[in-house]
Amino acid sequence: MVNYIYIVFCFFCGSVFAQNNLVNYKLKGNVKSIQTFSYSMIKRDSIYKRGGLVDIELFGRNKITKFDKKGHRIKEVHFNNRGKKTQQAVFLYDKKGVLNASIYGDFMKLFKYQNKNVIEEIWCHSKKCKTQYTYTYLGGRLMLRKHRTKDTIAGKRIYTYGNKTNKPISEVLIHFGRKSNWKKDFTYDEKDNLTSIIKYNHKKLIEENIRFTYDEQNRLIEKISFYRIFSPNHYGIVYSYNSHDDIFKEIHYQLDTRSNFLGNSFIRTYKYKYDGKGNWIQCIVYQNLIPKYIIERSISYYKN
Repeated sequence: MVNYIYIVFCFFCGSVFAQNNLVNYKLKGNVKSIQTFSYSMIKRDSIYKRGGLVDIELFGRNKITKFDKKGHRIKEVHFNNRGKKTQQAVFLYDKKGVLNASIYGDFMKLFKYQNKNVIEEIWCHSKKCKTQYTYTYLGGRLMLRKHRTKDTIAGKRIYTYGNKTNKPISEVLIHFGRKSNWKKDFTYDEKDNLTSIIKYNHKKLIEENIRFTYDEQNRLIEKISFYRIFSPNHYGIVYSYNSHDDIFKEIHYQLDTRSNFLGNSFIRTYKYKYDGKGNWIQCIVYQNLIPKYIIERSISYYKN
């Protein structure tokens, strides 16, 4: 499965009931832990070899993640490019698999539920706690409120859902007292795949229009971003997959403001090694045929 391409837009629709994190990580088998570390590729005597640690987003940060036997993520440790631990998180669940708390050192997030939906998020730092978010459900809309203090609301997000899908068709962010409000509209195809995101600024002008295309297997095969003010040109990416459903090629290209093709910016390819479960354990990343990075993963499994 694809392990690193995600269309990320946070809809906190409220329910994290019986969540299986192995599904999100696209891992096969009863995984116990996974270690992911990324390295540069350096050229020595005409041969490319593994260099030092790097901090890149291609496959997530350098980290070790542990899971329980139900597939819930229970611990995650992050490292910088010197191999030093930078953050540790612990995740606590109830007997039904509902996330109750996330603990990051002396900082903790607590979640309260009603009818399987989150209604309140409490943040605690050095044993001092306050309500950070509340969630209100009104018919086809979910309204998220953000609090500065216990009694003062800093802003809110409003999500509107369509009649035929459990996914939002719009998201509105309102900052009280500031002109930084924006809105996003979302569209989907008949298979519930996200096909477009249109972002508007506080003047209701389009800032960005992102379009997505899928193949018959619901795999993302092209993404095109159209900008209004941030870039003189638009850009797109075409994806190709191998027999494991992992992306092995990305063609990055540019368009002018009239959508005329300007040429390829670069081509990125991926070469994998897999374990007996079908999870990749090594990936060499090439840019324009030159090795740039090597990502190594060590995966352990629970015994059946």
